[in-house]
Amino acid sequence: DGGSSLLKNPSHAYSQYGNYTVVLTATYCGKQDQYSFDIVIGDLGDNEIKDELFNIYPNPSKGTVTIQSNNKQSTINIYNLQGQRLKTIVPQSNFVNINLETGIYFIQSGDTVKKVIISK
Repeated sequence: DGGSSLLKNPSHAYSQYGNYTVVLTATYCGKQDQYSFDIVIGDLGDNEIKDELFNIYPNPSKGTVTIQSNNKQSTINIYNLQGQRLKTIVPQSNFVNINLETGIYFIQSGDTVKKVIISK
C-alpha cells in the first residue's frame, strides 16, 4: 500500500484485506540490505488464527529464545537480515529453544513472520 517508515522498529496497520509484499531495508555504515516477504491480510476464522499463532520470548534476548507454537506440525524458518534462511525446524513439541548469535532475525511459521533481536 506504499507505506514506509524510518523508525528503528517499524509497524504497519493495513487498511484493506489483500496480498502485500513487505520489504525491510536496513542501512548500516553506508551499506544497505533488503529482506522481503509476502503476507496475506484477510479475515480468518478463529480456528485458522489459533493454528498460525506463535510467540517468541524473551525478545529481545541475550542468545536463547523460546518459540511457543499452537501448531507443532508447522515448520519454523529462521532468516537473517539478508533474507538467507539459516535454519529450518520441524518442532516435535509446542516449545522450541533456539540459540542465536547477536543480530536481528526473522522467524517464520506458516504465513506469520516475527522479528527477534539478539544482543549479548
